[in-house]
Amino acid sequence: MITQALQHRSGRIIAICRLALAAVFVLAIWLDPMQPVRSSALGYAILATYLSVALLQLVIAWRYWWHDRFLALPAYILDLLVFLAAVYFTENVAEDFTSPFIAFFAYLMLAATLRWDWRATIWAAVAICTSYFVVGLIMDFWSVELNAHRFARRIGYMIVLALMLVWFGLERRGISVARFRIVDALSENDTAKMAEALRFVCLVTRARGAAISWQLDEEPSTSVYRTNETGIGPLVLSPIEFAEDRSHSEKAVVFERRGRWLYQIQENSSPTRITANPPTLAAYLEITKGVSAPLVATSGRGQLLLYDIPGMCVDDLDMVQTVVREITSEFDRQALGQMAHKAALERTRDVIARDLHDSVAQTLAAVSYRLEGLRNWIVAGHDPDPEIVELKKALRSEQAHVRGLIADLRPGGASRIDNYETVADLERMLANLASFWQVDISFAAPEQVSLAVNLSHELQQIVREAVANAVRHGGASCITCELKQTGNNLTIFFSDDGCGIDASHMPAGPRSIRDRVNELTGTLTIESGPQGTSITIDIPIEITS
Repeated sequence: MITQALQHRSGRIIAICRLALAAVFVLAIWLDPMQPVRSSALGYAILATYLSVALLQLVIAWRYWWHDRFLALPAYILDLLVFLAAVYFTENVAEDFTSPFIAFFAYLMLAATLRWDWRATIWAAVAICTSYFVVGLIMDFWSVELNAHRFARRIGYMIVLALMLVWFGLERRGISVARFRIVDALSENDTAKMAEALRFVCLVTRARGAAISWQLDEEPSTSVYRTNETGIGPLVLSPIEFAEDRSHSEKAVVFERRGRWLYQIQENSSPTRITANPPTLAAYLEITKGVSAPLVATSGRGQLLLYDIPGMCVDDLDMVQTVVREITSEFDRQALGQMAHKAALERTRDVIARDLHDSVAQTLAAVSYRLEGLRNWIVAGHDPDPEIVELKKALRSEQAHVRGLIADLRPGGASRIDNYETVADLERMLANLASFWQVDISFAAPEQVSLAVNLSHELQQIVREAVANAVRHGGASCITCELKQTGNNLTIFFSDDGCGIDASHMPAGPRSIRDRVNELTGTLTIESGPQGTSITIDIPIEITS
């Protein structure tokens, strides 16, 4: 309970410290028979009055954040005057420890640091040290009993302590909050995302109510999400129903309907008072008291509104801006994750499409090619049985290949690519393709080629497509395939005796082969004419042991 009442409530902390300091000082003066040193009746009157004012300030700070904020500067000036008066009442040559010098000065400097920023702390230090020095000069001029050496020494202490507290105000870290993470980062359900954000905001800030207005990029309508509406979707409003006021929507504000005063905060500056209408979302929901801040992410923009905040004060501006940064950071992270997921899906679709084209589609084309030959074979009066046996054998081989592709796509499935032996597998595959397409294929390669698993798979698919294109589009009957590895470079050379490729239809080469080579950052060179086609592919490789 104490943590909830005091956490991020600098006004209450300052008021408690002021009251405690005043009470301890009055008690110390009363118990010390040597104090006050001079003007006893006036000193007790001033201290008693200050104690009463400190008690009143505590009540104001606890219940009225608005008055506490506007009374901050007058209260600070009163603290400074009491500090200077205490020097007069307690300082003499003999007495030392009754003086409130250290405690009061530290309190004044920390209050400036908590209330405002490092610039205000500098001005406060200058004002306090200067005033303290002037009081000393006046006391000396009036021949008031005073230890001059101790007085000068204290000014030095004040300067050192002031420099440390200015550094503290300059380096003071912002408020830290728990990390916000969306449960289903790949979900595109904005309602679930906003519901999680609202729950997070209420948990961190202890606000009893929260709302978000959200407008997607290039969308004219605004969606409003609000707590305590479980099971109800967002309220979608047109620009006429919800027109955002840009005059203060770019700043975080703490507001109260009384007088329509708002606070705005900017980076590295203390809150400022302005006159404006309540934030658009607050006005629409008829919220008269709360904190509002802009939400700006890559996917959209809007407003965050908090209301029914226990002990609401200006400190909530820092809190809400920290929460906003956490929320927008997670929104951006989710958007990037969704983009990466979509890109991965697109790439997967492209890979599957290429594999289906280079295997299943080409297999079906080969079957059609073989069936046409079988029909001519039967018409010529030949026995079809041997040809049917060969066709069935070829189909079983292609069926095994397709099953391997399916296994590759299944999570945790046994994949054939884990057992690739590049040269041996290519040799077996080319033998099957020669039988399937009824062409002569000669293959030359080193005894051992060290390739990564994925590259071996891509190589097989390139060879499949090249053979199918040579037969289907070039009418080739003889094909040569040669594989060479030179250092970190792999060269694949194809040639056939077909009629060539029509460059007007495929100026950059067959699409499937071209896409695979480009993805492998390789180069593709095609030379085609009536005497046949030759293809040279150079691919940089990573040598494996």
